[in-house]
Amino acid sequence: MKSLKTSLLIFVFSLLAIGVQAQKSIQDSSITLPYVLLGYQGSVPGGDLADRFGYTNAMEIEAGIKFKNNFYLQTGIRPWFGSDIKERIAEDVTFLVGSEANGFNVNAIGADGLFYEVKFFQRGYTIPFVIGKQFRVLENNNPNTGIYVELGTQFIQHKVRIEVIGQNVPHLGADMTPGYDRLTNGFGAVQGLGYRYFGNNKFVNFQIGVDVSQNWTQSRRDFNFDYGFQDTRQRMDLLYGFRVAWIFPIYRDADTREYYF
Repeated sequence: MKSLKTSLLIFVFSLLAIGVQAQKSIQDSSITLPYVLLGYQGSVPGGDLADRFGYTNAMEIEAGIKFKNNFYLQTGIRPWFGSDIKERIAEDVTFLVGSEANGFNVNAIGADGLFYEVKFFQRGYTIPFVIGKQFRVLENNNPNTGIYVELGTQFIQHKVRIEVIGQNVPHLGADMTPGYDRLTNGFGAVQGLGYRYFGNNKFVNFQIGVDVSQNWTQSRRDFNFDYGFQDTRQRMDLLYGFRVAWIFPIYRDADTREYYF
């Protein structure tokens, strides 16, 4: 993972350097265009992932470069967050008492003999690396704008965050929750389709689209306490999502002033 994050940082700083050096007029012709992208992704899980989580939220923090031929490369990180947990974790363990009225929140017996509320959250992230192509829709449109198609690969990791309100439950301390959190990761394939708009104004640039991914993952914990054994199954985690994002292109405007002699 450290090498993945290092490669990501190198890629981003390289794009910044290209953008600072370039001086462009975006409305005139298709150009090489570094950019940073901030957005939101909402996904419905499928396959094995649907047995663990419901609707999945993610933030997109990515960078890319679009070339003159309208091919582009893009990578970044998409942190996950959510609270729709489908998998019943530790429901058969005697020190947990279910509370269906509050969804999958349960109570745990603390060191003082009292009950403490336990909450479960979805956490994770993906690190995608995609190659895409933009297609100009109308001849008189900005040549850097159009429908895009992309495909690539990604690293994916997810787990269940377990939070005890009051922090007085030794059985669910920091050294014990790895036995319940279902930490899982692996690699997958991702495909996307949508529309990108690069305007003449640097601050009016956006993207909307849909994507799907197929991910081959496996549990990374040595032992699940409530199973009583290690989970060695090969998983197929699927995601079907939509994306909206604001794009920040990185370039210096060409000088359009007229000079008279």
